[in-house]
Amino acid sequence: MAQPQSKRLDHRRPSEDDIYPALPSETKQAPSAVDIEILKSIGMSENEIIAFERQRSAYINKDQIMMSDIQMPPEEFFTQYSDIPKADTLSPDAVKLMLSKLAVIKLNGGLGTGMGCSGGKGTIEVRAGMTFLDLTVQHIAQLNSTYGVNVPLVLMNSFRTDKETNKVLEKYQGQNVRISTFIQSKFPRVYRDTMNPVPKPGSKFNVNEWYPPGSGDVFRSIMWSGLLDSLVAEGKEYIFVSNVENIGAVVDLAILSQVVQRNTSFALEVTDRISTDVTGGLLALYRGKPTLVEMSQVKVEKIRDFREFRSWNTNNLWANLKTVRTLSESDALDLDWVASRTGPEGRHLQIETPAGMAIR
Repeated sequence: MAQPQSKRLDHRRPSEDDIYPALPSETKQAPSAVDIEILKSIGMSENEIIAFERQRSAYINKDQIMMSDIQMPPEEFFTQYSDIPKADTLSPDAVKLMLSKLAVIKLNGGLGTGMGCSGGKGTIEVRAGMTFLDLTVQHIAQLNSTYGVNVPLVLMNSFRTDKETNKVLEKYQGQNVRISTFIQSKFPRVYRDTMNPVPKPGSKFNVNEWYPPGSGDVFRSIMWSGLLDSLVAEGKEYIFVSNVENIGAVVDLAILSQVVQRNTSFALEVTDRISTDVTGGLLALYRGKPTLVEMSQVKVEKIRDFREFRSWNTNNLWANLKTVRTLSESDALDLDWVASRTGPEGRHLQIETPAGMAIR
């Protein structure tokens, strides 16, 4: 792997119309790449290094997103759920054929700390002794039994949840569902000013210095794991991706029917925004093309400009497996980032990519 050359980057002057805050002057002057030998020495794989450097560079070289270039998507941009044929209008044979082409992926890399719980989100008990993962397995097993199909369940774990999850998977051995797992990438947190990795070469692994780089990592990590090729080889054409803790994210046969009939490359389920939707993504058009605007990244003074935007990202998405493979292999699946401060006094930074960004 070639060594990227470190260089100083030129940046345009901040604009009042830019919806994102300007980067600190120190960050703007950070080298465009970290020495590859340093990244190897702290335990990163070659694939992780390439993805990390790309994500870090995208942040340092962030584009100015002008409010004048953003519009609300027109009504004809959407397919309203109320307008599509309902599942009970589909024949059993049609449903069986559709489901034979589907794999379900649950994003299972997050911890339950934001819910006031410990451990991975998938193992959190939500009702009467049932965990999020229990409910997911129950749903897929019921689909398989009802229609005589073999919809596989694939879990994207992180380094934080993989060991715990694999322990509990043993109890599902008698269920009518085949479960596979893969581990998403792990990226080092960086210092906000220098953009250098927080972990030091030769130091003991510290879980607080690393993070799973967002749901958007699902596309490249499933390819790296070999599972994508395996699914395609067994005739799977589409994936339904959602958060494991979203118990409303079930395989909707009416939506699946539309995805298959239209040979959809990528579809995102959105819902009407409500007053409590503060951190998350709004669907918008940027220079005429669909994009997600992550509200946590928008300048405080620009948030009011989005008050009329109503389409809120559910992070439930459908994608064509061959399209994902083609785009991933050609490095054309370039997702935008979301950055958040962490660590002592907010001096550390982690840069993530939401899966819904693939809509663009």
